[in-house]
Amino acid sequence: RTFSAQSPKWDKFQNALMAPSEKLKQISKEDNQSYPYSRQYSHVYSHRLAALKPRCWETIRKDGNRDTLQGAVEIDRVLELREGIPSVVVGTIVRETTNSKDKPLVEGTKCTASDQLFLEDESGRVALQVSESQLYGSCTGIVLGVVGTLKEGGELDVTGFFGPAAPKLLNDDAGDDDGGDAMDTTDDDDAAAADFADANNEPHILIMSGLACGDPNVPTLPREMLLCYLQGQFGADAKKISRIIIGGPSYAASSPLDGIKEFDDFILQLVATGIPVEVIPAKDDP
Repeated sequence: RTFSAQSPKWDKFQNALMAPSEKLKQISKEDNQSYPYSRQYSHVYSHRLAALKPRCWETIRKDGNRDTLQGAVEIDRVLELREGIPSVVVGTIVRETTNSKDKPLVEGTKCTASDQLFLEDESGRVALQVSESQLYGSCTGIVLGVVGTLKEGGELDVTGFFGPAAPKLLNDDAGDDDGGDAMDTTDDDDAAAADFADANNEPHILIMSGLACGDPNVPTLPREMLLCYLQGQFGADAKKISRIIIGGPSYAASSPLDGIKEFDDFILQLVATGIPVEVIPAKDDP
């Protein structure tokens, strides 16, 4: 059977601790709560920016004749913005809310006009001066190209946004502009086929959820056919399955005792195939 390593390939959380501010220490003493700083996601935003930044520049340069740009200068980092010069820069949107009692911009939301948007990259951040519609339509984590002029107060007066371009397809055949023959992509097709064959031989993870064992309205035939597949009765493809992950709910709430027994029997049969099984319970699962 194909083997899949147990250890993750990346760290979910940063291990470095950030010292809390004096104000936060005082709040913590008053309400007897602790505020852990070991779970930071800055590395996630950094990787996302590195991946999407070139695609944002692709959109900006393709639409270079738009009135939105108005001859704006391309700036590589937020730190390099200069006052009074129309510029375009790519970064991650950060939204800060004030929890004010102001009337929300849209009924049923907590977005108010006192909220503040920032554009951030590895060099720093700059406050954005935007319209109410742009403020409501933006949230933390979006990677965008921003066009605007830096004011004396340090805010970037935004005139437009550019999103990342769509990723290119593997077999995106390009033709001549004059209607000529398409480019010869035989070598590309062979390489793509080889990549697909290699990927098809790599370890696979089988994910299932919503089994609802014990529910009289849910047939058991699909589970029985799945067991036959994992036992190799339908071919050799099952040997690629290196791990099974089951998400809840695992049994029917109407008959929990029968459901738990049926689910246990199903798990025993899965384990008997020799594949590691992991169960992620739902809120009502034991």
